[in-house]
Amino acid sequence: MTTPHDAGPGRPRPEYTCAGSTAIVIGAARGIGASIARELLHAGAAVVAVDISPTVAALAQSVGNGRISALCGDITEPGTIGEAIEEAEKLQGQPTVLVHSAFAETPMALEDISFADWNRTLDVLLTSAWHADVEFVRALRGSPASIVHIASVHALVTAPKYGAYAAAKAGLVGLTRSAAIEWGPLGVRVNAVCPGFIKVERNAFIWEDQRAVDAKLRSYPLRRVGLPEDVARAVVFLCSPAAGFITGVSLPVDGGMLALVPEAVAFDR
Repeated sequence: MTTPHDAGPGRPRPEYTCAGSTAIVIGAARGIGASIARELLHAGAAVVAVDISPTVAALAQSVGNGRISALCGDITEPGTIGEAIEEAEKLQGQPTVLVHSAFAETPMALEDISFADWNRTLDVLLTSAWHADVEFVRALRGSPASIVHIASVHALVTAPKYGAYAAAKAGLVGLTRSAAIEWGPLGVRVNAVCPGFIKVERNAFIWEDQRAVDAKLRSYPLRRVGLPEDVARAVVFLCSPAAGFITGVSLPVDGGMLALVPEAVAFDR
């Protein structure tokens, strides 16, 4: 017995495409967020790229295909997501994809981090995601949609001096599950991607020391550096019809790091 959603004879298979979608990508000026915006464009979506940095305009200018618009704004300010939704509607119509990739980090011991830095980290990484999700779903007016949060392996394992970052990313994974449960009946899928160590501009200094690179790569069974495109392609999959029965998951994109016990690294010479 089949249901109306079963892919039977004559029913087209879901595709790895976002053609016709309008996406809002938060934190799109550089790194992972910029790569997500580009991959969504490549997959056929129109994109509103949002970032607190005015350099987000350069992303839109570099593509210049009429399907991307840049919005400079602080996502922790309540009005920014509303502006992004309005911009999406002007660009191509009601947005049905939301990707939250905002970044904040204050590497500091738990007893040393200031109240302001702790709050700012949680505001950018977690609270702004909750607010953006809620406003996005309210604007859907019953349309099915996809939300993807960029979490981190720090939600599951972490390192000294990353307490605020790890707490926020773990909270983002919890928000992903809760939103998937509450909004599933509305046709809204909510997932997270948990990147491992990804080569981006802000950690470029690490790649100047080959010994440090070799040591880090021993933590990755695939023995290669993670790139922003690796994360972006996972996001596009989760936003596409091909992932139509996937919700509430947190997908590691980490080259196998979480599968490897630390002792294996210690004896791998």
